[in-house]
Amino acid sequence: MMKLQGFASRHSYLSVQLEKLYQQLSGPPNIVGFSASVTQLNDDICELQRDVMESVLLRSRSPAPGTRSSPTERPQLTQALGDQEDLEEV
Repeated sequence: MMKLQGFASRHSYLSVQLEKLYQQLSGPPNIVGFSASVTQLNDDICELQRDVMESVLLRSRSPAPGTRSSPTERPQLTQALGDQEDLEEV
């Protein structure tokens, strides 16, 4: 539940940042400021995306109650997150 509150908080933050970008587009041209804002927003979105992916992967890989987790689960998560980062670079 705490994770969901963190996601909701970030979503609100991203909404505010998007509104600021829209206001910059409506105002006088400032390509340097706009570019920096877009870059920061993109970084924030990527971080949120990674957190969501990690949460989903951990939840899907979590063992049933009363069972032990397999030692191979963590490397699979790391590999999946690495694949996501490779996609972001493209």
